[in-house]
Amino acid sequence: MAIPTFGPIRFTDLRSEFGGSNPVRASDYYRGGIRVPSSEQSTSKTYGSYSSYQYNPFAGTPKYYYERDGQTVRIMWNDSVVFSSTVMFDGGKHETGGYAYQRGSSQGNGFYSVRRRSYSNTTTTNQINQSVPQSGEISLNDLKGARDT
Repeated sequence: MAIPTFGPIRFTDLRSEFGGSNPVRASDYYRGGIRVPSSEQSTSKTYGSYSSYQYNPFAGTPKYYYERDGQTVRIMWNDSVVFSSTVMFDGGKHETGGYAYQRGSSQGNGFYSVRRRSYSNTTTTNQINQSVPQSGEISLNDLKGARDT
């Protein structure tokens, strides 16, 4: 929860948001210093289009399929096991190695078609707490609306 944007600011507000102890030292609350961050990062995923394959047990190689055998789930892509687990696997989706795999339609006997698409992570850095000085004189009013990440 950010420091209030209006009304009085108490030292307890600063300690609740950013940490710290008594006595409060104003220098601890400079932007980019010990307690008040100057930026935060967020990560988002961008997905490509799906490639879909039907499982055919009589086809030659390579093999592409999603298999559920009792408590075990396996995803095979191009003759390689890309995921195997005995833990309950909810939703038929798994991400590994820059790819997202999804269970497709049932092919019988616990086998399913499988779809795969690439993904990439993008990290964005956003500047925050720009009203808080990095050095020099600091007023509690400078901290109005400031927040931790």
